[in-house]
Amino acid sequence: MGNILQSPCTNNCFVPPGTDICMGCFRSIKEIIDWINLTDNERNEVLKKIDQRKKEHGKTE
Repeated sequence: MGNILQSPCTNNCFVPPGTDICMGCFRSIKEIIDWINLTDNERNEVLKKIDQRKKEHGKTE
């Protein structure tokens, strides 16, 4: 039952110098590394953070 949420990876990875956020999926490097071991609840929290980061960068998708 756990770990059913798919990775938000877009296969369009780019982490600008001086940041730790991928501009493809808007996850931090730590979130990317940890994703496979997160529970669905933890993944949902990451997805909420992604939505906020997208808004901060003017992304609507």
